[in-house]
Amino acid sequence: MDGKRPSWNWLVNANAILLTLTAVSWALEVPFRLGLVVYNEQFLAAILGLALSLAFLAHIGRCASRSITAIYAVMTAAAIAVCFYIAIAYPDFSFAMTFSPTWGLVVCAILVVLVIEGIRMTSGLSLMIVVMVFVAYALGRNVLPSPFGGTPAAASRLVGYLAVDPNAILGSPLMIASTIVIAFIFMGQTLLRGGGAEFFRDISLVLLGRFRGGAGKIAIFSSMLFGLVSGSAVGNVVSTGVMTIGIMKRGGFKPQVAAAIEAVASTGGQILPPVLGATAFLMADFIRVPYSSIAIAALIPALLYFLS
Repeated sequence: MDGKRPSWNWLVNANAILLTLTAVSWALEVPFRLGLVVYNEQFLAAILGLALSLAFLAHIGRCASRSITAIYAVMTAAAIAVCFYIAIAYPDFSFAMTFSPTWGLVVCAILVVLVIEGIRMTSGLSLMIVVMVFVAYALGRNVLPSPFGGTPAAASRLVGYLAVDPNAILGSPLMIASTIVIAFIFMGQTLLRGGGAEFFRDISLVLLGRFRGGAGKIAIFSSMLFGLVSGSAVGNVVSTGVMTIGIMKRGGFKPQVAAAIEAVASTGGQILPPVLGATAFLMADFIRVPYSSIAIAALIPALLYFLS
């Protein structure tokens, strides 16, 4: 299995590059500049296919079981086939789904199952359970007492709605993640790959290294600076924790305490402007306020978080 990992890694990298280029080209309105008429849902279906296949391929690269590898290889192919079919044929497919044809329901059901499995792999079992609870509620709310009960949705209608309706999987959350969030993360990673992470760490060392408990303060301050441009708790830990956890351990901190300080400080990067987590962009879209207003409102709580 180890001998095959480079090939999977190559596919993972190629998929990640294609996903980024697709998102950036949409943000720059490349299809429209070329005179192409592309619906939002077509772009989102393509992005979803690339994202799902990327998640499955990354799991294959870490998997040691041949049978599980084969299963996720099939799921990767299914994600590409289903999502790109919807992307290419979306106008006709969405119209056909008004009549709930059997072949269309099969396509939609495959997509929904793949998305749920992608949620489980990337976000954990708890979020998948939340999704399944709401799906079960839509299908069986007739058995619940008032005021929670109601008319249940037909399984065929629910599957079609989840797969192709602009208010479901191919809706505004995916659009925000595929355009605004990816663009901000791409900008932040470009800065950090150019030496930004080292710059933030050096500033933290110079300003706080001489104080008592300076190792912990360095970790918090460098994570705060990194959070300004990353907006990702995991990316923050990976980039700053490589150095700060070692500094804290050498400064007398227990390993578990050093890891906890870095994790908590890095999580604060998602509430620190200007690049907040994806939730902030969803808030701006749902409540129809400028993103700058949300960023300004988050500034004081974020600073208090790090000062505490």
